[in-house]
Amino acid sequence: MNSVDGALTRVDINILRMIAIGNPEQTAGWKNENEAAFAKLDELTVQLGKNTAETLDVTLTQQLQRDYTKLRDGMRHQTSVIQTGDIAAATNINRTEVKPFAEQVFKTLQTLREQGKERAGERFQAQEESSNEASNVAISATLVIAILGVMVTLLTIRSILAAIGGEPSTVAAITRTIAKGDLSSTIKVNADDNTSVAAAVVAMQIQLRDTLQQISNSATQLAAAAEEMTAITEEGVQGIHRQNNEIDQAATAVNEMTSAVEEVARNAEHTARSSNDATSATQAGLGLVKKTVSAINTMSTDVQKTATLIGELAGQSRDIGKVLDVIRGLAEQTNLLALNAAIEAARAGEAGRGFAVVADEVRALAHRTQQSTSEIERLVTDIQTGTERAVGSMRGNTELASETLGIAEGANESLTVISAAVSEINDLNLVIASAAQQQAHVAREVDRNLMNIRDLSAQSSSGAQQTSNASRELSTLALDLNNIVGRFRLS
Repeated sequence: MNSVDGALTRVDINILRMIAIGNPEQTAGWKNENEAAFAKLDELTVQLGKNTAETLDVTLTQQLQRDYTKLRDGMRHQTSVIQTGDIAAATNINRTEVKPFAEQVFKTLQTLREQGKERAGERFQAQEESSNEASNVAISATLVIAILGVMVTLLTIRSILAAIGGEPSTVAAITRTIAKGDLSSTIKVNADDNTSVAAAVVAMQIQLRDTLQQISNSATQLAAAAEEMTAITEEGVQGIHRQNNEIDQAATAVNEMTSAVEEVARNAEHTARSSNDATSATQAGLGLVKKTVSAINTMSTDVQKTATLIGELAGQSRDIGKVLDVIRGLAEQTNLLALNAAIEAARAGEAGRGFAVVADEVRALAHRTQQSTSEIERLVTDIQTGTERAVGSMRGNTELASETLGIAEGANESLTVISAAVSEINDLNLVIASAAQQQAHVAREVDRNLMNIRDLSAQSSSGAQQTSNASRELSTLALDLNNIVGRFRLS
């Protein structure tokens, strides 16, 4: 199941890389890796359904195979769409055809893990009960052997007492001594006496002494072995406790690492979204700058045209000045002619009075013409001054427009570089997010494995504690057996 989980995670990461890169030539290798992973997953899911029929729910394994088939088809569909370059459609396929079945597959895998763990615990408990039963049988067998030895001894004594003959007082004294537990006394019998009660008592004494000596030696060795096994078991229990503590610390550290990695993954995804927003904003700014450059070009052209027109206007105003000079000369000559006419009319007397009036009117008209010419000349001078200022201002605006155009073009180039850099950062953020997701998944898997190890260690600790208790009981029984043998005096 861990192999299925890991292979699916690798396929998901390859698809994320393909979305981030988007180039069909560069993503062909990842597509081949995914197809190899699918082939392995097909084999694993079929094997899982065969090998776990006795230990797991067959319905769950069949459901896993169906969900995996839909997930595989959805991933292949998404991969084919990615290679066409339609990332939006690929993202939509991930949401509708991949993600629902992926969640169901991982959920079913987790359920199968918990079920397998539960049934493994049941098998371990059955083995532990069998081990405890075997230990109890061994202890009981030892007690039975000891009791049988004592019973055999008592039966032997009874048979000998029942068969007493000959010197009963001596035999009675000897048997009383043996009954008191003293097997060290020396009994004298004839060397050729093999059938009398005394000879049988002597043989019984020797046999009892040898048997009890062997029982004493065996009990001593058993007590020493039981104490050594107790010490070893207690040391193992302490080691298991230390191991449990270290596993708990490791599980806590891995859990914290998982949280940190998940936080990194979330931050990377947030950064990727921010990079996308920055890319969009940069593209929008780049478009505005291009429009600004175009507008500045248009404005610069218009300013240059306006400056040309104003220059032409200044030239025309200068031509007007020339015309005014001619008009001024004509007015002065007219004034002189009118003055001469008035003089001639005065000389003529009454005959020239009408001519004098006309001469006065002509002179007055010439004077007004001179005044109007002076006024027009002043206005033309003002126009020339204004046009010269306008021409100078237009030239300055043209230079400023050229400088602004250069700045806008520089901003355009800078925004182009920034846009490329932001796009590269966005691609890197996608890769970082994919790697962080993979690390988070691996950390969660390590955390689950540590929890399983901790549970198995707890079961081992319980079994070791029971073994230690059985060793103490066995040591106590060996000491009791030594105490029983100690009641007899063997030498």
